[in-house]
Amino acid sequence: MERSGWHRPSERAKKRNEEAREFFAQRGITVPKDIALPLRKKDQDYFAIRIKEKEREISDGVILRAKSIELGDGCFTNSYDLCVNEDVTNTLEIRSTQKPQYLHKIFHDKNVYAAINAGFFYLSDGPESGPADASFNLCIRDGHVISLPARTSQVLIQGENGLEAHTLDAYGNIIIGEQEIAWVGAHAKKTREYNGVLYNSACCHIYYDRDTLSNSEKRLFDQQRNMTPTGPDLCDIIVNTVGGNLHVVDVRYGGGTDFFAGNFIIQCSTSFAEKIKVGDKVNPQSVGGIALNNIQSAISVGESISAGNDDNLDALAINSDQSLGNTPFLDRRFARAVLYKDESRVIHMRIFDGVRGSKYFDGATPREISDIIKKEHGAIEWGVHLDGGRSARMIIKDEKYQICEPYGNLQYTRWPIRALDRTDRYYFDLRGRKVASSICLVKHSL
Repeated sequence: MERSGWHRPSERAKKRNEEAREFFAQRGITVPKDIALPLRKKDQDYFAIRIKEKEREISDGVILRAKSIELGDGCFTNSYDLCVNEDVTNTLEIRSTQKPQYLHKIFHDKNVYAAINAGFFYLSDGPESGPADASFNLCIRDGHVISLPARTSQVLIQGENGLEAHTLDAYGNIIIGEQEIAWVGAHAKKTREYNGVLYNSACCHIYYDRDTLSNSEKRLFDQQRNMTPTGPDLCDIIVNTVGGNLHVVDVRYGGGTDFFAGNFIIQCSTSFAEKIKVGDKVNPQSVGGIALNNIQSAISVGESISAGNDDNLDALAINSDQSLGNTPFLDRRFARAVLYKDESRVIHMRIFDGVRGSKYFDGATPREISDIIKKEHGAIEWGVHLDGGRSARMIIKDEKYQICEPYGNLQYTRWPIRALDRTDRYYFDLRGRKVASSICLVKHSL
């Protein structure tokens, strides 16, 4: 197909790009008008600008520290560290939504003063509608269990003790109707007795393919592999949210259920499922040995910060997670988002920024981040990686000026919605990528 004129922008893209260039110029970044999108490698370094070290108070007990950090051989990352002293006026909350949304929309809540992207979620460039709820593995929203984990991972939990990080094994107990089931995640080690295996959207397979028309890499979803195992003695109990609570919405004998058919699926033997029927209430009791009744919100996230020192990052389970489409925790530089609590009990929402493809400014590796934090703080109470790469972004509202300022991935580029729709061009999108969950700083009045 003729590619002539592909980079000639539509009026909508032209307007967005003009707005973006003005935004960049205000921050000392000069982007030529004739720049081709998607950005070529030689163009990535327009954004490779070291920021000046500065510290400013956002509000009482909240300080933003911004600086460039040298990584050797002329390479660097820009670090934006929001330091939060939690008290009765400053609290950190987990927010998640059924469908991904732009991070700035969280600021419709006037009490939110900062937000950083959080957990991994279903992301595809294909036309399929996707799962019932975008968040992967564990998701508890406003006291309601949305999904349970299919694999062991790090999680953030908001409960009686505030915000905490845990390593959560994928097993638990659930009551369906009058039947209690001991379940284990489909991708977890089967080291304990169980009656059912739990599948969810994080069991899907995402792969990359190059679109020849747009010369871009697209994330695609493998429909053929998106189902539970089949067999005459297997039964799938499909669970979804109905009226704000979990219920059985279907019971299918023989297996072969699409992972997206519900919030999660419990597969057990046909004999064990005899008493379970459509409409039964579903009450998760525990996960990973933790009772669920006192948890307000929770979300699965990336690896621990300390895992960055592992001698064999390739072997980490997250790097074989095919629902992510890539290997996010290898010894490679990417823009990354982290959350950690130091020994003075200050919680840090932090971005290590970079541009994929830049020769000098391409983010940081897990090991570099671990070393930087250790050098600055010594030991920390806990720390986790959030979803990184093009999702890594933080937005902060200045209490004095009421201005919402984004940090990280300013150069985010929107793909054409349809590769063959030649009126839809690439453009800079200052809104960034839509995300399914975030950690928010919420200010409360006394």
